[in-house]
Amino acid sequence: MRTWWLGVLWGGVGVLAGCAVQPTVKPQVPVPEKTVPGTQHTNPPMAAEVHIHPPVPAQPRPQASSPAVPAAPVYTWASQPQVRLADGSTTPVLASLLKRAQTYQHQGKWYKAAHVLEQAIRVAPQSALPYLRFGQLRLALKQYASAANMARRGLLFARSAQDRGQLWEVMAQAYRAQGQLTLARQAEAESQRALRS
Repeated sequence: MRTWWLGVLWGGVGVLAGCAVQPTVKPQVPVPEKTVPGTQHTNPPMAAEVHIHPPVPAQPRPQASSPAVPAAPVYTWASQPQVRLADGSTTPVLASLLKRAQTYQHQGKWYKAAHVLEQAIRVAPQSALPYLRFGQLRLALKQYASAANMARRGLLFARSAQDRGQLWEVMAQAYRAQGQLTLARQAEAESQRALRS
């Protein structure tokens, strides 16, 4: 029994002695080599460890509030003021030209009358009167297609019911002379409707 205790005691002493004898290991730090001019390094020096951090997103800068710009107004055809241009029917020049054309027509000078009516259309292109007189002249010359076209153009500018009725009547006569009876009846009905209004 005593021998066993002595064995344990000496074993513990041996372990403690072995721990005391072992040297502590220190981390090795590389020692920079001395450089001699004109020689090359066999072992390059170790670079220091660099930590790379991801970039931090920039915060948006608050902008100074600008005054609100009013939106441009939207213009449509319906919002535009409806301006009615003068048709020129009351100008003295037009009245003189129409009177001269009528005189030429009574004298049988048809082409002079047509020339004067063309001038009247240039003077007052938005008046229905020159187109009506020109349509009546074309009927007299038996140029029925031209008479219907002149009356149709005059309808675009006719303002009074009387002018519309007379223009439709010129178209009715021109259609009837060409044998277009259906169109002639429709034009006569439009003429009567305009004259009744």
